[in-house]
Amino acid sequence: MLNNETENTEKETKPKEKLINKINIKFVLIGMVAFIVQLVLVYFITANLLINKENSIQGTEIKSKALISHQKKFENLIYKLDDIIVNPAKTNGNKLLLISLAFYLRNQKEKDEISREEIQIKDAIITYLSSKTVKELSEENKELIKNSIKEKILNLTNNIQLDNIYITKYIIQ
Repeated sequence: MLNNETENTEKETKPKEKLINKINIKFVLIGMVAFIVQLVLVYFITANLLINKENSIQGTEIKSKALISHQKKFENLIYKLDDIIVNPAKTNGNKLLLISLAFYLRNQKEKDEISREEIQIKDAIITYLSSKTVKELSEENKELIKNSIKEKILNLTNNIQLDNIYITKYIIQ
């Protein structure tokens, strides 16, 4: 009787083991297929991204070299006046204006002339800005300030045509 019971249990466990083995094999096969599909997808995605980046890097290098060349030419025609500090009118020294300017010039001759006249130009800018109140130096009057400074510089120099004046720093404290 004991033998019959063990035989029945063995018969019952063997189909269960076979079923579990079949399920395990199915999971392994499905997992392998999914893994291979992921590998292929990752390969194609990274390959396409790297190829596109490499091409764009080469194009960017060419563009950046041209841009640097253009910037050097452009920088050669810009004259900078950095960090001019002024006490605005009617502030009793309690307020300060810190301004930096850059002038775009047409050629090196004009840049040399601005350089020779720098002290007079700074004096004219400081005199003009210190005669203005904080309200007159506010953001909405920046274009008026730029035009007035341009006019002062043109009056001091002989053969200069200022195309643009740039305010590179403008702080009122």
